[in-house]
Amino acid sequence: VDLADTVSTTSDNLTAVQLTVTELQNQLDQITKDKAAADKESEELEVQKNDFEKLVGELRRKLKNDDEEHQMKTSQLQEAITSVITDRDNIVRQHTALKEQYSALEQNLASKSDGTEILSEQNRQLQERL
Repeated sequence: VDLADTVSTTSDNLTAVQLTVTELQNQLDQITKDKAAADKESEELEVQKNDFEKLVGELRRKLKNDDEEHQMKTSQLQEAITSVITDRDNIVRQHTALKEQYSALEQNLASKSDGTEILSEQNRQLQERL
C-alpha cells in the first residue's frame, strides 16, 4: 500500500512538474517573442534616430548657408547705402558750388550792366557835345 501511494504521489508530482515545465516553456517562448519584437522596434528606432540626425545635420547646414547669405546681403546693402550717402553728399557739394557760381555770375552781370549804363550815358553826353 505504501508503494502504491508513493507511485501515485510520484506520478502526481511528475504531472505537476510536467505542467510547470510546459508553463515555463510557454513563458520562455513568449519572452523570446517579446525580445524579438523589442529588438525589431529598437532597430527601427535606430534607423529613425539616424534619419533624424541626418535631417538635423542638413537643417544646420542650410541654416548656416542661409545665415552666411543673409550676412552677405546685409553687407552689400550697407555698402549700397554708404554709396548712396556719398553720392548724395557729392551732389549737395556740387549744388552748393553751382549756386555760388550762379551768384557770382549774377553779380558779374549786374556790374557789367552798370558799366554798360555808365558807358551809354557817357556816349550820349559826347554825342550831345558834338
